[in-house]
Amino acid sequence: MGFNPRHCDVPSSNAVNNILIRLETGGRLNRHPFFFLQSQAGNLIHSFAQFIAGFIIAFTTLWKLTLLTLGVMPIIVFNGGICAYIMVSLSNKSKQEYLRAGDIAHEVPVKLEAKTLFIRYVY
Repeated sequence: MGFNPRHCDVPSSNAVNNILIRLETGGRLNRHPFFFLQSQAGNLIHSFAQFIAGFIIAFTTLWKLTLLTLGVMPIIVFNGGICAYIMVSLSNKSKQEYLRAGDIAHEVPVKLEAKTLFIRYVY
């Protein structure tokens, strides 16, 4: 896979955004609204099938250990849910802080421009 210089020649006003989209998607644009969910659903089905097959094989060979694992699994799932909840809440907090910082950073040039225009005003 080589670099095509014409790949970045986008004559629109939103050229930077189009280039970033092309780089992220590898040049192909997947506009289907559920594309991300489709790829994740395939991974979920694959992982679930692998999990079930592993338990069937484990149960036939070491059934006592499998029963012990099944007994402990709700505790593991509960702890995983707590960790996921904490990570999502921390992510949301940091997202809100980044949005606030972006608003402040956007206000600075506007205020400087207003002050510059006020200073240049001739009475």
